Amino acid sequence: MALFDDLSIYIVAYQDVEASQTAALVAKLQENGAAVSKRFSDRVTHVVVQRTHHSDQTAANEGDARLRDIWKRIDQVLVQL
Repeated sequence: MALFDDLSIYIVAYQDVEASQTAALVAKLQENGAAVSKRFSDRVTHVVVQRTHHSDQTAANEGDARLRDIWKRIDQVLVQL
């Protein structure tokens, strides 16, 4: 049995994250048994938010605001299900 069997994971990657970093994360999750979804759906069990380290507080606050916006959209989808 793999570490992440029965998990369906959706990855949210901000624009400042390199595609190679996301590909490496997807490969590692799949290697450990997770199913990685390209779209958010009712089958998704976990959401991973991938972002880079912010060098200043203003950028961090903007990133957190975007994260809150994503959670609002996810909540709206779940309410419709």
